[in-house]
Amino acid sequence: MYRPLPQLGGANMPPWTRGLQESLIPWFLWIVSLINFYDPAARVSSGYRSTTEQARLYRRYLLGLMPGPVAPPGRSYHEVGRAIDVLATDEALAKAGAAWESVGGTWGGHFKTVASDPIHFEA
Repeated sequence: MYRPLPQLGGANMPPWTRGLQESLIPWFLWIVSLINFYDPAARVSSGYRSTTEQARLYRRYLLGLMPGPVAPPGRSYHEVGRAIDVLATDEALAKAGAAWESVGGTWGGHFKTVASDPIHFEA
């Protein structure tokens, strides 16, 4: 089911938009809307993360307590409000990844220097 985009700056903005760079929020809303078109059950699992939170996730990743890849603290686009992670079907992520790259974004499904991370969308 298609979900209309919320009004920017409105009280009904999704909580995952907090901390993201304001100029990128319309782009992230667009890509999440597209993913939801292909997978109505899709959901954003992560947006902005503090360096403390990134360090905690990285430690858990190194201990094998969570899947990765996870960037070390200070090297994640999440820490500067320029990335989101979306849980969705492989098909929805691949289609959205192609669309994201077509407008200049970076999709984690095509990472070359680190392991593939198809849930990751960064600008």
